[in-house]
Amino acid sequence: MVCGQTKKAYFVDLTSIDQKQAFDDVINLLITSDYFIQSTDKEAGIIHCKEILTKKGIFSVNKGTTLEYTLLFRDHAKGTRINLQANLTEKRLTGGMNNTDYHNNDLGVTWEQIHYDSIINFLQENLGVGQSEPQ
Repeated sequence: MVCGQTKKAYFVDLTSIDQKQAFDDVINLLITSDYFIQSTDKEAGIIHCKEILTKKGIFSVNKGTTLEYTLLFRDHAKGTRINLQANLTEKRLTGGMNNTDYHNNDLGVTWEQIHYDSIINFLQENLGVGQSEPQ
């Protein structure tokens, strides 16, 4: 049997707020931001959203990088914990001069801090929250 490795966890803790209210607050923030909501499931406490990071120049093979986030809301201590997972995708130009095409290169789940900084900072700044250090 092959098992995946356990990586450090990224999260944001919201104190004195229950899971359902936290979910609603985050939806309201995302809908008025540059993050695109892909799907939600309030009962399961899951939001899927994405952020477009880069758009390269006309002669670049890399035409953009997208981070797709899963936010998982769970009751925690004196409030709610939002667990975060990020999936990295690059849009690349393939083919030749007369036959070009775009290809989405799914690089899978990323555990690099830099890929979590923007959404953690966004949530902290807009929700006035506490700890978000990786574990």
